[in-house]
Amino acid sequence: MEKRDDYLTRIIQGSIGVWVTTDQMSIDRFEELVTALKAVLVDAGGADEGTEV
Repeated sequence: MEKRDDYLTRIIQGSIGVWVTTDQMSIDRFEELVTALKAVLVDAGGADEGTEV
């Protein structure tokens, strides 16, 4: 069996959040992932943008 490096990322926006699993990515890609998912969480009813828990 081939060894894989998988990652678990938790993103919180206001009172809601998500867990995301990914394959290996550069730090720039992780930052893009966080930015995109925070926008989705705001649309889903999380706190205003810029507010973190």
